[in-house]
Amino acid sequence: MHIPDGFLSTPVAGSLWLVAAGANAVALRQLQRDLEEGELPTLGVLAAGVFAAQALNVPVLGGTSGHLVGTALLTALVGLPAATVVMTAVLTVQVLVFQDGGLLALGANVANMAVVGSLVAHGVVTAMRRLWRTRVGQAAAVFLAGWSATVAGAAATALELALSGTSPANVVVPAMVVVHAAVGVLEGTLSVAAWRLVTAARPALAAPRSALAPGIMGLAVAGALAFLAPWASSDPDGLERVATDLGFHSFARPAPFTLFPDYRLPRVVPDPWNTALAVLLGAALAYSLLRGLGRVLAARRTS
Repeated sequence: MHIPDGFLSTPVAGSLWLVAAGANAVALRQLQRDLEEGELPTLGVLAAGVFAAQALNVPVLGGTSGHLVGTALLTALVGLPAATVVMTAVLTVQVLVFQDGGLLALGANVANMAVVGSLVAHGVVTAMRRLWRTRVGQAAAVFLAGWSATVAGAAATALELALSGTSPANVVVPAMVVVHAAVGVLEGTLSVAAWRLVTAARPALAAPRSALAPGIMGLAVAGALAFLAPWASSDPDGLERVATDLGFHSFARPAPFTLFPDYRLPRVVPDPWNTALAVLLGAALAYSLLRGLGRVLAARRTS
């Protein structure tokens, strides 16, 4: 659901940059106040894992693919502010290094996945955990949060496309919601599976014996996921499918610069390991960005 440049008008894209920046400013203030130093490695590990997981597209239905976005998973594990910041970091690395999504549209992608998705997931998880406190109830909350965040992000994207004049609202909104209702089932299922794995390993992540341990653990998980990336589905994702069906796929504009587009490095290694290495590089960058940001927040809090 990464919007490329060209799908949104400049006023809509610019307004969403303000939304994304404002939401992250609030989230960073809350993290600076509330985040414990022992939790900082966890955020880096989660960023690396989510980055790598997003590279694994799997078929969903009718020639459409989907992947774990991770917004609901992050919200359930580390809360709303941290989920917003981690998702923003992942999306930033994707667009700047791999040209996944548009640079002008980055604000919209952050608003849809990191802000709207996190808010919806937080509301669902909070409500369901109060009503159903068992382990099964928590898993159900993560599933529903994943599905709801996916559909809400798709609906927000569709409204932005309509406001930009890209496609009429009465056409693009139902098309996006229907497709992503199916993709959301995959998101919820993968979120629950990842949530079970991470909650089992979280004590080791949150209280490592050395500062190096969580980074090694995170990159090991990301490496295992990156190993599968070359065999990800080549089917279009939900937004690409809708754009093709509704005739606005050609509106996409090329990136103003390219580093490693389409998760391809210069031919330092042969296929299929080239893609795997690119995904691993992105995971390492996402991890490093979150660790660096955590250190800045910790330093500002103690100054």
